[in-house]
Amino acid sequence: MKKHKQRFSCSPDKKDQIFIPDCNVKRIPSPKLPSPTTCLNEPELEELERSIDKANEILLSLGAPEEEDRNQAFFRSLRKFKAAKVKADINCPEPITVEGCLEGAGRDFLMLNCGSMGGFRIIPYEQINKIKIRKKRHEVNEEEVLDIDPRLRRKLVLNFGATVSRSPFLINEFFGITLPIILLLFTKKHITAVLPDERIEGILERVDNETVCIVNGEQRMIIPILNVCGFIIE
Repeated sequence: MKKHKQRFSCSPDKKDQIFIPDCNVKRIPSPKLPSPTTCLNEPELEELERSIDKANEILLSLGAPEEEDRNQAFFRSLRKFKAAKVKADINCPEPITVEGCLEGAGRDFLMLNCGSMGGFRIIPYEQINKIKIRKKRHEVNEEEVLDIDPRLRRKLVLNFGATVSRSPFLINEFFGITLPIILLLFTKKHITAVLPDERIEGILERVDNETVCIVNGEQRMIIPILNVCGFIIE
């Protein structure tokens, strides 16, 4: 038995159709307007954004909750603000303010890029009294953060473990490293250890878990890392 297929038609003589669309009617063009992103006007929106930024800064400067280690709280929070402009207040024991671009955040330190004149500053979290995020993103580093080398991306996808394990910077990016490990990258380079009562300059010769050895001419100075307010690397 053959089944007859009945096609839909615009012809008005088809009486068995439920409705007959008017196929000849032209649609009236209507403007397509995007929905507003907020019901606030521009001044109110700017005020709200300033309030949110201020609240975020306060939360970031509060330190760790009781159940969480303070260093871990800094580490988790600062990782979100890489390449942002940061202002850090340090007790050494007199208050010191350091400003720069957040180059990286480890498990117990942060690294600031203070430009060609200031070099790098490595500051232990224990010496930090307060941190303020002055600008969310440093414009110079925007492309650097987003533009990943295709060869590196391929290596990370195909051989993640071996690729990351060869680079301390990648280890810190994914897992976090400690202050002695980051200092190992600057051995044989000129470094300044900032102490509460003096500054010691010289060549970083050796680093272990608790001390650094700085050589200046014939002088060899062993400095406990816990006594250092920060390191300056030019």
